[in-house]
Amino acid sequence: MKKIMLLIGLYLGGLTLAAAQSASGEIARIYANDNNIYFKLKNDSCNPSSKYYFFSMADENAEAWYSLMLAAANTSKKIIVRVASCPTTTNARVVYIYQDF
Repeated sequence: MKKIMLLIGLYLGGLTLAAAQSASGEIARIYANDNNIYFKLKNDSCNPSSKYYFFSMADENAEAWYSLMLAAANTSKKIIVRVASCPTTTNARVVYIYQDF
């Protein structure tokens, strides 16, 4: 029974990640407001409406994400942002951020 529940949990977790979408690009703008970090990417095909991506500084990895973003912005390197869905009418909360080298 435990194995079945574990498999169901893994399956449902995979569906959630499969539904997420990615955006990539160089940092166009960063600003902080109300303990959140908001940013836009240059030439972002996931975000034609120019909404912001954001994360809370209370998030577990927020300091690492912010450092990665600042370093990428200063060196004109691309980052990849994972969101539940591309922003259309509201800003999109970040699931995670990474950078390929």
